[in-house]
Amino acid sequence: MKNNIQVSANGKIEKQVVTDKSDEEPKCEEMNLKSNIESIINIQNKLILNYRRPNRVIPFGGETLNKLEKAMNGGLFGGHLYLIGELPYENNAILINNIADNICLNEYPVLFISQDNEIEILLKTITRFSKYRMDDLNKNAVSEDELQNILKNNEISKIIKHKYTIGIKISIGTWRDCIETIMDLHKKPVTIIIDNIQKVNSRENIQNGRDRIDNSAIKIKSLAKEYNIPIIAQSMVDRTFYKDNRKFNISSFKDSGVLEYEASWCAILQGKNQGQKIDYDEVCLHVLKVKPGLGEFKDFQFYETAQKMSITEKSKSHFGEIANIF
Repeated sequence: MKNNIQVSANGKIEKQVVTDKSDEEPKCEEMNLKSNIESIINIQNKLILNYRRPNRVIPFGGETLNKLEKAMNGGLFGGHLYLIGELPYENNAILINNIADNICLNEYPVLFISQDNEIEILLKTITRFSKYRMDDLNKNAVSEDELQNILKNNEISKIIKHKYTIGIKISIGTWRDCIETIMDLHKKPVTIIIDNIQKVNSRENIQNGRDRIDNSAIKIKSLAKEYNIPIIAQSMVDRTFYKDNRKFNISSFKDSGVLEYEASWCAILQGKNQGQKIDYDEVCLHVLKVKPGLGEFKDFQFYETAQKMSITEKSKSHFGEIANIF
């Protein structure tokens, strides 16, 4: 500060205090430095607390997806969002349904957020683990007594005990109650699986499709971090990529933007006989993004059977035709 002496018009001596900004700058710098030091200390504490959290890795491979699980460093990691793109055709969601069932067989709970109801989800499981095909169940060709016997199957009963299905229109905010209830009941982390992220209800009045999906993706990733759980979300693929035979890339997901940025791992599933009404198909899972520590950057080939709602790994690749579109 400086004192400035001036003489007024009536002859009085006036003293004015003038602030010297050069005197204040060191104090401001000192305060900023103190704030930065406190921030650094807090970051260190947060890092230690985060390091102490259990390293949650949920196994999902079983006998059918063992190679995929191994390539993803042993399972699904807590705190991460996994994004799987799938083209709109009749064998929809077989992969994520199989992953969900395999997690349940390892006695970990799953919260399945689906556009199908819980009966439809259960019928897919019954088809996979019984001698009956999807058509048999849809046509009520199975007797009630036989259905009761099927439900006693060890694999099916274990899946029923660990798999919880809620409608996709239930808002994201409500998921917290489900997560906490399930984790309290099983004393284990729950894996959330969403079969269509474009239809998730975020309860925000957002008209623009891309903005709405971005908002949902941010909230979903936040839940994964908060509860230290893995979340798998299936996404539609932008039609311009498969209608015009364009090569798929990280921007191929419908309403692409924040969605693939929030995801730690991204892949697109492509069938060899896309759009054809066949029972059996060969499919390729093309990995587009992998954050460090979550696995390998490589493609995976599978056999997929729609009528049995099953997908199994191929031992050898015969995907010359499919590889050309990626």
